Amino acid sequence: MLRVVRSTIQGLDIDAALEDDFADAAQAGKLLRETYSEDKCGQKGLSIEVRAYTDPEGQNRFAVLWTDDSEVDWRDAGSYPEARTAYEEMARETQTGADPDVDEDGNEKPLFAATDVPGVDGYEDGAEKAGDAEALMLVAEWATVEAEEAQRTATEKAQARQIAYAVAIDEFGRGGNAVLARRVGKSEPTVKDIADRGRAILKDRIEN
Repeated sequence: MLRVVRSTIQGLDIDAALEDDFADAAQAGKLLRETYSEDKCGQKGLSIEVRAYTDPEGQNRFAVLWTDDSEVDWRDAGSYPEARTAYEEMARETQTGADPDVDEDGNEKPLFAATDVPGVDGYEDGAEKAGDAEALMLVAEWATVEAEEAQRTATEKAQARQIAYAVAIDEFGRGGNAVLARRVGKSEPTVKDIADRGRAILKDRIEN
């Protein structure tokens, strides 16, 4: 599901007090895909973008930014395919709903000066490939960071258990291995091995 993070045409899906923070983060994200029009001076007018960003809550997401003068409709998604689909649909729907513009000779002008969306006037074959590839590389990068963090957390939890076993058994005294083994549903040799690892960790901390 797309989440609305700033909009002048619909309600937000985030705390309104955080709108500016989300919008600033999204706008500052890495540009992946872009479709835009230009005015007579060559300045960008209506624009539709996909940007990879980290939201104020620390989540890696993909923002789809539709901007036209004073109107905005900025959303984000947790996956690139969802954001890409929304972006391409926005570009096609915007082109379909726009009033035709004509040049001095009466010829209809394309709405967008540049686009990487198939089916939209001005599209060049394969224009979307660079943005798609970069998005997938970012997904792989984020997944690596998340996996390493999960591994670090798992290691910390394992060590915490080892220390807890060691402290509990040593405090209980004789028969502590058997009592804890029954409590946690493990064999006495397993409990002893875990506790020994905990004692080694505590000893290393004292020595260092």
